Amino acid sequence: MKTRRLAAVVILLVSSLLIAGEADTHLVAAREALSKWAPLMDSGHYEKCWDELAQNPKEKMPRDQWLIYMKGVRKPMGELKTRKEFKAEYVKSLKGIPDQDGAFIQFESSFSNRDSVVETFGLIHEKDGQWRVGYYLTK
Repeated sequence: MKTRRLAAVVILLVSSLLIAGEADTHLVAAREALSKWAPLMDSGHYEKCWDELAQNPKEKMPRDQWLIYMKGVRKPMGELKTRKEFKAEYVKSLKGIPDQDGAFIQFESSFSNRDSVVETFGLIHEKDGQWRVGYYLTK
């Protein structure tokens, strides 16, 4: 009986490590995609940001609405001074986007016109295997 319990605990631990490893791999890929997209946003290339968005948000938000949003939310904050990641989470199934996984990465950031901002980037692992930004929120 003790052997069975020990085996069950070992199996549980190994499977937990495998799941954590999978999440880490996905977060590395999501961070890499974000590291290419965020500089476009930070330099005011909002049209290119929209071009590089994941398909689902592009279908829900036309380019002109995206530009209005970015010019109203991101542009007024000014030049990026600091951006420090404080939370990253891999999500195996995204609500509203069936059969796709994603990640949420949050930063504590400061800008030339605004000192303390929490930025949240949502990334989508698309069916073509690429990670792309799905949304950007500030608080």
